[in-house]
Amino acid sequence: MILITGSTGFVGRNLINKIPDKEKVKCLVRKSSNIKFLKEHDVQLIYGDITDKKSMDNALKDTDIVIHLAALINGTKKQFYNVNVEGTRNLIALCRKNKVKRIIALSSMAATRKHLDNYGKSKKESEDLIKDSGLNYTIFRPTMIYGKGSNSIKNIANYIKKIPLIIPVIGNGKIIIQPVDVNDVVSVIIKSLDNKKSINKTYNLLGGTRISLDYFIDFVSSHLRIKKLKIHVPIGFVLASIKFFSVFYRNFPVSQEFIKNMNQDTVDDNKEIEQDFSIKLKKLSQSFQL
Repeated sequence: MILITGSTGFVGRNLINKIPDKEKVKCLVRKSSNIKFLKEHDVQLIYGDITDKKSMDNALKDTDIVIHLAALINGTKKQFYNVNVEGTRNLIALCRKNKVKRIIALSSMAATRKHLDNYGKSKKESEDLIKDSGLNYTIFRPTMIYGKGSNSIKNIANYIKKIPLIIPVIGNGKIIIQPVDVNDVVSVIIKSLDNKKSINKTYNLLGGTRISLDYFIDFVSSHLRIKKLKIHVPIGFVLASIKFFSVFYRNFPVSQEFIKNMNQDTVDDNKEIEQDFSIKLKKLSQSFQL
């Protein structure tokens, strides 16, 4: 029996669509979640939250494998810690109690950054808890995930549309990124269920195309049929602005660490993950969807 946390999220919805019929699946959902989609599938719904030990204990009964997708992506430092760190801590403790055999977790490349923002710190702490848990684990660190319904791509598209005539780009636009197709993310998660090679390994999960930030913005703009002038904003100016506004706004939505990472490439050769899972990660031009 497999328990999936975060089943109503972007990756979760795509996973439910692809998971083999032979697998028996339970989905942990909150009472506020939109579960209409899940009711179309042969899965057992269990109401609960990773921050609530009692509901998690009930969810983990008779469970062999946990696919842990649930995470907070936007929030305050305290919220990130409560959900991403303490939620994972709860999950691990109750996995031990209920003799769960394995945890397959979705982390983020944000956990590998030189300058960790609050989200990246919470994902790194979550990873460390899993690695030290004594459970068999597999951890995947995807970069920006694209595919139909991707919030990351929606946010970029909305940003491109937002300002008339221009697109402000933080930094020189030359950093290299490797966006990954959600179908590849789902594929390696499913393959890991029966893949002994992946036990107690952590994989960076990036796409098959290395592309500059400038080129990626042009790529998305072309799909939107939008032509605008890109204006590069110096990182130093943005950092100074954040410092100034943070004096007046306690929880300013953009951190200095996040901006500093605009100088850091997000790349990997993908050799190990492609070998271990017999997969060729897709190129952006093969599979990109808005």
